[in-house]
Amino acid sequence: MIEFALVAPVLILMLAGIMEISMVMLVNMLLEGGVRDASRFGITVRTVPGVSREQYISNLVNEHLHGLATVSSDDIEVKWYPSFGEIAEAEHYEDANDNGQWDAGEFYEDANSNGQWDDDPGVDGAGGRSDIVVYRVNAEWQMITPLLRNLLPNKGVFNLRASVAVRNEP
Repeated sequence: MIEFALVAPVLILMLAGIMEISMVMLVNMLLEGGVRDASRFGITVRTVPGVSREQYISNLVNEHLHGLATVSSDDIEVKWYPSFGEIAEAEHYEDANDNGQWDAGEFYEDANSNGQWDDDPGVDGAGGRSDIVVYRVNAEWQMITPLLRNLLPNKGVFNLRASVAVRNEP
């Protein structure tokens, strides 16, 4: 009984940790599947009456999560690009002072026509026909076990991310 009393807390903590990590992996897998399914809808450039494409995409991701996590429109980023090569590429600029970063007053190529320099030239929205679209979704997962929440940094909150890049149908 003494040995069990010494080993039981460690064993229970390990089992709880294994279950928590499994839940994080499950929610992350569901999130990735939801983003994949949302991108499949998005490439068709279809619209649903009464709902914006972006809201419908958000609904698809949430349906796929089965209530284990919830993402809002603010957690979903949908940007379109003219080509795959422009994804996450900063707008080109002339580095007049050779400091390796864009500074106010330096000439830049406004690729997304928003009147300012951007480190990501993507245009918000699901794009049109033949556009390259990147879907990025962020979700938070709060650990269920209170003891593990207090042992881990960030109070046991995991930031989960999923993204996919697709070309819309012509």
